Amino acid sequence: MNNRRFSFIRHGKVKGPAALYGKTDIEMNAHAQQDLLVSLDHLHHENAIDYIISSPLKRCALVAEEFSRHHLLPVEMNADLQECDFGDWDGKDFNSLKSEWPALEAFWQSPLSQSPPNGENLQKFADRVRNAWRAIQAQQTCEHTLILCHGGTIRIVIADILDIPVSSALFQQLHIDLCSHTYIEIGDYADAKPVIRWIGTVL
Repeated sequence: MNNRRFSFIRHGKVKGPAALYGKTDIEMNAHAQQDLLVSLDHLHHENAIDYIISSPLKRCALVAEEFSRHHLLPVEMNADLQECDFGDWDGKDFNSLKSEWPALEAFWQSPLSQSPPNGENLQKFADRVRNAWRAIQAQQTCEHTLILCHGGTIRIVIADILDIPVSSALFQQLHIDLCSHTYIEIGDYADAKPVIRWIGTVL
């Protein structure tokens, strides 16, 4: 068997205004969705994809399902790959949260100690994603797996591989662009560790 390859793709621009989109089930805008499908077709042509795993949120799942139908590939929805739940702030236009700016600033500066009201703690989010990623590594034997998910999810996967604590400044500096490709390989030998070939390359 060849090395196992994992292509993590972040979804594209969504239909709504600027906001924290976590649990909010919003679709990509039509232009972004079509562009991403074209880019995935190119990726598949250059490096054949065998299996698809997706966050069940529409901004990922709709593309995963269409790509799956077009190329006759199996697709699996994994709820543990969803973005962090931003609680009372989730999906709300930043312009409507002006009274919350001090709390938002505190969260951005120290997300591990300052959780969104009624939202998901960063450590719990990290544990959820880390466990999902490790389960995928243990169970997935296909040569090339496409994983459609979210920026926060991909940052946690990178941090897990590089053993970066979510409390560190380095973790806060990780940035994953919309429609970007983070590529990971795992060698075909005992106790092989994941290797990050590139991070956040725009498709």
